[in-house]
Amino acid sequence: MKLPPKGRRSPRVAIRKGKTATRSGGHVLPDRSVSYPEIYVAVGRNPYGGIYYAKCQIKVKRKLYRYLVWKHEGKQHSFYMGRAKILAPLSSAGAGGRRDPRRRGPELQRGTRKKAEFARMLAGQDGEE
Repeated sequence: MKLPPKGRRSPRVAIRKGKTATRSGGHVLPDRSVSYPEIYVAVGRNPYGGIYYAKCQIKVKRKLYRYLVWKHEGKQHSFYMGRAKILAPLSSAGAGGRRDPRRRGPELQRGTRKKAEFARMLAGQDGEE
């Protein structure tokens, strides 16, 4: 007696609609209209005076350090380009750092008490005359 073939342990993923790129690790990147330029590095000269180029890319390691990385003759080479500029503000409070701009906290109300007292004082002077 012959048994039927075993099924897959994990079900197959349904075909995704739209243009997406699947990367290793299951990350899905949406198709964007932004096109990045191709970058090349000169890696040597041929006997006739021409230059050999290798395609390279910019990698960010540990979310901070930028490297130019390329492969030549089976070896990976890299060039340190410096620290990446972080444009987003860092908040020590985590998600609590985001606030509704309409809601005024105590740090945004500096001097409002004095202004209110001054306005009342002016209103009181107008009534006395």
